[in-house]
Amino acid sequence: MPRLQSLHCDVHLDRALNKLWELEEAPQKTYLTHEERYCEDHFETTHRREPKGRFVVELPLKPDVALGESRNFAIRNLLRLERRLACDSDLRLCYNEFMNELIDMKHMQVTSETMNPTYYMPHHPVLKESSTTTKLMVVFNASAKSTSGNSLNDALFIGPQLQEDLYSILLRFRTHRYAVTADVAKMYRQICVSLKHADLQRIVWRSHPSLPIQDFRMVRVTYGVAAASHLAVRSLQQTARDSSNGCAMAVSVILMDFYMDDLLTGASSKELRLLQQNISEILREGGLELRKWASNCAELMIASISNASTNISHYIVDDKDVHALGLIWNTEGDYLTFAINLREPPVKLTKRMFLSDASTLFDPLGLLAPATINSKIWFQDIWRTKVGWDDIIPESIATKWLEHRIELKQLAHLKVNRWFGTEVAGSFTQLHVFADASERAYAAVLYARTTQSDGSIIVSLISSKTKVAPLKPTTLPRLELCAAHLAAKLVRSVLHCWSDLRYPLFAWTDSTITLAWLQGHPSRWVTFIANRVADIQEVLPPECWNHVRSEQNPADCASRDITPSELLRHQLWWAGPIFLKSTEQLWKQKKSKEHTTELGIRKSIRAHR
Repeated sequence: MPRLQSLHCDVHLDRALNKLWELEEAPQKTYLTHEERYCEDHFETTHRREPKGRFVVELPLKPDVALGESRNFAIRNLLRLERRLACDSDLRLCYNEFMNELIDMKHMQVTSETMNPTYYMPHHPVLKESSTTTKLMVVFNASAKSTSGNSLNDALFIGPQLQEDLYSILLRFRTHRYAVTADVAKMYRQICVSLKHADLQRIVWRSHPSLPIQDFRMVRVTYGVAAASHLAVRSLQQTARDSSNGCAMAVSVILMDFYMDDLLTGASSKELRLLQQNISEILREGGLELRKWASNCAELMIASISNASTNISHYIVDDKDVHALGLIWNTEGDYLTFAINLREPPVKLTKRMFLSDASTLFDPLGLLAPATINSKIWFQDIWRTKVGWDDIIPESIATKWLEHRIELKQLAHLKVNRWFGTEVAGSFTQLHVFADASERAYAAVLYARTTQSDGSIIVSLISSKTKVAPLKPTTLPRLELCAAHLAAKLVRSVLHCWSDLRYPLFAWTDSTITLAWLQGHPSRWVTFIANRVADIQEVLPPECWNHVRSEQNPADCASRDITPSELLRHQLWWAGPIFLKSTEQLWKQKKSKEHTTELGIRKSIRAHR
């Protein structure tokens, strides 16, 4: 049976990874499914507020999913856990402290017989070395099967994704001159679960094997329960919508700048302190407390310390390096760095190990794309060999990867300015997107070009996207068009998350054929070209497009690859082509000089239709 489950998982993984080298298509609008709509309606009609404002929610149960007996399995799991804790006194101490805290805070209650349906969750420890507060967290396994073959998670609707994606939040985070981060203390556990459903969150526990086993029920939203994320986030957002606080900006920040329990936002120095106060006030109305404040605004941090309670160890971040949604933000220097946590390489590298290893480097904004595109290309090469997930990959690829991963460690020294330099009084910003393709990959990269009030020019790398060329061979001109399409998608996604910001747009490619296609009406071209041209022109009209020489095209770095050591000092990638630092008139003249003639356009089109 385990082998069948693994096979089923691998089939889905195969399908998902095939998307890595599918050609770019027009984006599809997403809609709430019937189940997601049910979850939204269920919350609206069943949640209530305690007198002090705390939320009480019900679990969104599916109809007709039977739960069988589960206590015996939970007891066996407890006995296994006790044998593990007996071998590690420090782990036992931390585990007992965590469980005692649940009891002392009345988040977990001793329970007895009930007429309500019951379900028992096994539990286990998870260590979080990066946490500045809780190093150990107990996770409850609501996916454990009962005797009916169903688990609690099988009986629950999960709910829709309510918050903005991590990419959008990080991009907005980089637009603010002064930024701030914080998180909600024990967010899940601040939301109460209705007592009629609390018996579905039972556990068995004792602090020592010499004591009798006791039955408890979790009366708060619990890690490991499928609906927990939706219920907690929905309560957070409802707190903002129901707030008596009149600050529309604070409400908007709560709705848009939270990723789970993490807040990343910002404002001007004058607005930031007031924004912090309003957000904290709104969330307190729902029984939620923000902690671990960090900012590059010294005035804000001084005010936070002076207004905090006597015990502020949990309230202010001591270290100047703070975690910001997978990146590391140095608040003192106001720059971002990357966590390079590569494990010791295995002796024999399988296809599964390669994918796991290559996915370790977290780069949501594509800032490291020139150094990471090779891993995508090599994985496609592995895919072509049709080796199994647990088979050894070709030695030639393994050797290249092992050499490459040694160099990747150098990226820990990289420092990327968090702030783009935009949104300052008297400044003027343009967006410049570059597209390029090679036979193996295509890429798009976006820059902000800001002219300050004193005439100085700042060029900042915003984001990039890359795609591996499709398995089925296609012509280089078509791949160049796909790169332009990727550029349009990149611009669209950035403008979407900057909903209140609009800048002049300029697009650049070194492909004269792509320029020719983009200057014409889509109806002139064959379907493949017409569909992409139409989608590109919605975001980047023909007048936006310019020609750039290949050696000055920064997207070329990501469509081919450069080594991590080269990336550290690669001026073209980090600051764009040198002409962006020139006056606008100079590179507008450059455009007219290099503009392809109508005769050349017609010849190019006939040759590559």
